[in-house]
Amino acid sequence: MKQIFLLVMLFSAANAAWAAEKKSGDQWKNTTLSDENIEHIQKAKYQYKQCIADEMQKKNYAKMDSRVATDQILKKCEKDLSHIRTVLNKEKVPETTTDRYLKQTRTQTARKVLQELMFAEAARKAGQ
Repeated sequence: MKQIFLLVMLFSAANAAWAAEKKSGDQWKNTTLSDENIEHIQKAKYQYKQCIADEMQKKNYAKMDSRVATDQILKKCEKDLSHIRTVLNKEKVPETTTDRYLKQTRTQTARKVLQELMFAEAARKAGQ
């Protein structure tokens, strides 16, 4: 009987601690970016993707390994990616959110570029 009572008390204490932590303000709050701010961010991201697309069209990447070419393409367009950071900082987006957004953008772009270059490489090898 004592064990059941102690178990109930333990769960009650844990539940109370969780509720206190939840009320303390550690919760995520929605962002309040205006439509104009979102448009600036989207324009900066479009410029980054346009840089990536322009770099992918260059012929010298066709002779390289697709992973090396992807890395070089991303490095060439890093300046445009940092422009997105500038826009987000100007809009007073928290640094952790900015870092997470840029990492997500970079990772998604790298995956797409690598996939396209691998498809092109496979097509070249199949055509030989």
